[in-house]
Amino acid sequence: MKEVVSLKNAGIYQEGVKVLSDVNLSVSQTEFVYLIGKTGSGKSSLMRTLWGDLPLKEGDGQVADISLSKLQAVNIPTLRRRVGMVFQDFQLFPQWSVAENLRFVLDATGTNDEAEQNKIIREVCADVQLSDNINKPVHQLSGGEQQRAVIARAVLNKPQILLADEPTGHLDPETADAILQLMRRLAVEYHTAILMATHNTGVIERFPGRVYKVGNGKVVEMD
Repeated sequence: MKEVVSLKNAGIYQEGVKVLSDVNLSVSQTEFVYLIGKTGSGKSSLMRTLWGDLPLKEGDGQVADISLSKLQAVNIPTLRRRVGMVFQDFQLFPQWSVAENLRFVLDATGTNDEAEQNKIIREVCADVQLSDNINKPVHQLSGGEQQRAVIARAVLNKPQILLADEPTGHLDPETADAILQLMRRLAVEYHTAILMATHNTGVIERFPGRVYKVGNGKVVEMD
């Protein structure tokens, strides 16, 4: 299987402070991989580095065939067409409809034809079971529905990898399981790898996958 993410001897920095050292991590196509660790252990900083939000200053990194160590601002839109991000705090525009939130991302990543946008939005909303809520303002949706909208936004461009930062942290257990089942199904249908950060080790028992543990400034693959 093709590697979608590869970090070798990487140093992860947050506001000039090194939070993780000598990170070696890989994720292959269609694979479901977990990053586990306590809040504040560096999981989100690692995710933000893979997303191109924090620079990779040390070591080698490749995400979706793009070098992180050589990443220029002009290349970030290309990276984000290939990498979907599910944020912990949704980061949706609450007064906008689901469709308007999705259209904003398509505009930002270079899909500007309105008919094509409409087709993509209809298809992805069907995939995440939001067809009945396409034109509903986000603030009127339940927490689970808002997370489905976030996932729809993240997979609009059929990314090579989906980065999910505590995607079930604000959800009740039943809704959280439904979201994880959705992400697993989309991984298969879209041939997308998933790297999910979580501090809830219970989800790994219900949805097994390869696991990296983050803590004490290190990232260690679990047996």
